[in-house]
Amino acid sequence: MKFVRNIILLAVGLIMISFVQSPAYADKTEFLETLAQLKTSGIIPNTEEGQVISYGSLTDNYANMGSVKYYPIAESDHFVLSSKISWSSASPTPNGPVSGCGYVFGTNPDTIDYQMISIRMDGNLYFRGRNLGNPLSYGKIFIQNPSMQGEALLTLVVNGSSVNIFFNGNNIKSRDDVVLPGNGLGFTILSGTNKDFGTQCTFEDIFLYTWQDEI
Repeated sequence: MKFVRNIILLAVGLIMISFVQSPAYADKTEFLETLAQLKTSGIIPNTEEGQVISYGSLTDNYANMGSVKYYPIAESDHFVLSSKISWSSASPTPNGPVSGCGYVFGTNPDTIDYQMISIRMDGNLYFRGRNLGNPLSYGKIFIQNPSMQGEALLTLVVNGSSVNIFFNGNNIKSRDDVVLPGNGLGFTILSGTNKDFGTQCTFEDIFLYTWQDEI
């Protein structure tokens, strides 16, 4: 597939893997409370027309130094995606800046363009992408001490060009000038070692809320 062959993320390859939806059992009360707060604050529209989708958990690992796996789940450019993410490395000394788990969004299967936020093992959350083949960087945010194993709640809010990122319930990044080359979105695993299983990521309590833009 052209999309798989040609995409390069920060000079690393992206492999697209199908995400299989399975029954979800997580209590969505907390997610609905988050949506209510986002509507009250005006970050997302206060509409009753949106749709909430829950997914089963996803666990996978990847051992290919400097490469990335991508698991598409939906298409939208107006959404809230939230999950509890757990990560671990088979190596005690992986390449931290390219090891981690996160979300890819704004993807276009006909180009090498995308946006990505990812929790990495060097203790930072990175917000980077590509548009028209050119790299984009919206910065990195220090979120915790470097860790080869951990977990966190990551919530991504995208309303067209407006993006808000919440880490463990705290809004750590807001931008209103983000370029979205497309509308594909999903999960990603970044491998920072070739040792054993490489990087392992688990996404649990997965909820996606989408709505139509009001024109």
